[in-house]
Amino acid sequence: MLNDSGEVTAPSGRGSVPACKHRRPFLSRDRRERISPRRLSTLVVAALGGAAVAASAAPRPKLVVLVVAEQLRADCLDRHRAALAPGGFRKLLEGGAVFRECRYEYAATYPASGAALLATGSYPERNGIVAEQWYERRTRRVVRAAEDPEAAVVGSDQPRRPAGSPRRLVGTTLADQLRLAGGGRSRVVAISLRDQTAVMLGGRRPLGCYWMDEAGRFVTSTYYKEKLPEWAAAFGRENPALRFRGRPWRALDAKEGAPPLRMVDAPTVQDFVATYLASPLAMEEQFAFARRAVEAEELGQGPATDL
Repeated sequence: MLNDSGEVTAPSGRGSVPACKHRRPFLSRDRRERISPRRLSTLVVAALGGAAVAASAAPRPKLVVLVVAEQLRADCLDRHRAALAPGGFRKLLEGGAVFRECRYEYAATYPASGAALLATGSYPERNGIVAEQWYERRTRRVVRAAEDPEAAVVGSDQPRRPAGSPRRLVGTTLADQLRLAGGGRSRVVAISLRDQTAVMLGGRRPLGCYWMDEAGRFVTSTYYKEKLPEWAAAFGRENPALRFRGRPWRALDAKEGAPPLRMVDAPTVQDFVATYLASPLAMEEQFAFARRAVEAEELGQGPATDL
């Protein structure tokens, strides 16, 4: 965390997140009472490059991939284990560290607040992200968590303000500390379907921070870049979201001839994009964009650990 003098200090006290206990309920230090389970997200951290041994002997990973799935309970991974790919989540379940009863002592389980908690290791009253939006008495208006009136959208047909940035986030983040530990050589790229999540997880100075706009395009803001990198702009030209309009959304392993869960379509482009963003089609597009980012930015090939 950052103190009043701008120095980095270790989190402590009620505002910091306690360490997870494997298969043990978390007890509050202040009240010593059982905390009810929260149901926001499951966090998976995977270090690419082979299985890790003891921390003291393991080489530093070249690339760390942080995946945050909102509203995905830990038990869903067990219930749908058969549908998981052998080299994906199933590999992490079978060969990774799994914390099945990891709880956080706060109730504001909004996406922005959850992302800020995971990024900073501190609760909303410390990191300043108390909700998706709130009334700001200084300006006498409702503001969004990732809103920055000084930043404009980059990559959209109509650049506009405000746009996303971490200016309202208080304290340091995992991404910031990784760059600090690597002497500024670590590269961080944050990608999400939502600006709030990408902004919080990306920290102060990522190499790139991207999210989807209301037209289904990956964009950023002038806080990060004045223009999209060519690889990101090319991805948008090659993969317009409208190509999915009218596409059926089918259940996993649906029987032959079974009707789709819904059609990814709507009368207006704005309504279509809202349906599209809630579908697995947008999720697949997000991972495709992430793969393109890893290749184009050569993540994991530098002298320090990338994120």
